[in-house]
Amino acid sequence: MTIKEVESLTGMTRANIRFYESRGLLSPNRGENGYREYTEEDVAVLQRIKLLRMLDLSLDEIQKLQAGEEPMDSVLSRHLRQLDQEGERITHCREICAQMKADKVQYQTLNADEYLQKVNQLQPENQPEPQWKEDVLPRVRSPFRRFFARGLDLLFYGTLWQLFLIMVLDLNLSNRGSGGDLLDAVMQLLLMLVLEPVFLCLLGTTPGKWILGLRVAGEGGKHLTLAQARSRTWKVFFRGMGLGIPIYNLVRHWKSYRACADGEILDWEEDSTLLLRDEKQWRTVVWVGMACVLVLSTVLAMAWAQLPKHRGDLTVAQFSENYNRYCRYYGFDGLRKLDEEGNWVENQYPEGTVVVDVVDNLPLPPLEFEEENGVITGISFTLSSQNGEEWISGYDMELLLLVDAFAGAQWDRGLFDGEIGKFAQQMEDLPFSEFEGEIYGVRVFWEVEYNGYIYSDDWTLIPDAEKPCQFAMEFSMTK
Repeated sequence: MTIKEVESLTGMTRANIRFYESRGLLSPNRGENGYREYTEEDVAVLQRIKLLRMLDLSLDEIQKLQAGEEPMDSVLSRHLRQLDQEGERITHCREICAQMKADKVQYQTLNADEYLQKVNQLQPENQPEPQWKEDVLPRVRSPFRRFFARGLDLLFYGTLWQLFLIMVLDLNLSNRGSGGDLLDAVMQLLLMLVLEPVFLCLLGTTPGKWILGLRVAGEGGKHLTLAQARSRTWKVFFRGMGLGIPIYNLVRHWKSYRACADGEILDWEEDSTLLLRDEKQWRTVVWVGMACVLVLSTVLAMAWAQLPKHRGDLTVAQFSENYNRYCRYYGFDGLRKLDEEGNWVENQYPEGTVVVDVVDNLPLPPLEFEEENGVITGISFTLSSQNGEEWISGYDMELLLLVDAFAGAQWDRGLFDGEIGKFAQQMEDLPFSEFEGEIYGVRVFWEVEYNGYIYSDDWTLIPDAEKPCQFAMEFSMTK
């Protein structure tokens, strides 16, 4: 039979039944679906417990009776002596106990219904609630503590995913669009579904719960099994978080909050109990600190990922690898790449791909390298055009990546140094001007001269058909 049927037959609540199970007084079988299946013997055990608790017997005494550690006669005799000391309030209990003693009842064969009727008939007015009604597992309400514990857990799972994207897949999170954000949200929930059951099974808590003093216990106060923990997490995902679906998620959060505040047993806590160790103020401080650490770890990882792969003294192959990696990292896949010898390589597109260039730009000339013992000491090129008819756009992306791959690779560069950013801003503001200065110990020179072109607002030089056009650009980096 189901637990609802047991509740109806015994008059006990689900919380009472779960409590007696946790104390080892009741051990129902589980079906193939994992749900508890109660028998008539389980109902009889609950009725016995109910009777003896109404007669003010302690749980320890009932456990000894059930384990056969002490005979019923001696337990009742001792209890009668205790009842004699309590006065008129327990007179009705004494009469029933005396009757049970006279009937020479034994625990295993005790017919509780007969004596429960007598107890109810003799129950005086204004009698305190029987003890069995207080036999429930301590229930943690604290809806906001629960909410912030889960919030920290989700931040933890999201940070793990972001660190994987940055450190392993080498993705630039700042270039991700709405599709990437959606994928991140889905992966955060998937990590919760995978990792939270493991935490509950092995540790009995999660990072967020541990910091806020919460613990999840199963029967007998033990850790949940992996299957139980997985079932609990999935129920939280469905019933508590609304599958993460916008709006419905808020509805489920509100309903869960109301149920928790009213002291109801939440759907995912039928096979487990949430325990609260304490509510000390330092836990709030640690929670805030951990949230800051998680956010800062992502920021630091993103800053670290912006550093080139190879640093210090570079070979031509290492410089080229830095440049090509930046092309991909910043989403400039349309730019030409460099081979291991530092030569420009035309992009290879899949067959059938149509590439449309709005501006037919002058191609950059071959790079000239200065080397000492295989180490680059200088990079330069000169570009010029006489009477050209091409529209010329700024070479800001190529120049920025060249500077980042070489000057930005020097050891003087720190995680949050802004020299590269200042250079990029000048190129964006004045794409056809000049620059001369040091970036991380590397002298960078860049100069552009042109005549016969009209400068448009979209950073493009347009040939003036009535004038001869001349364009020249010189660029160098010297270490």
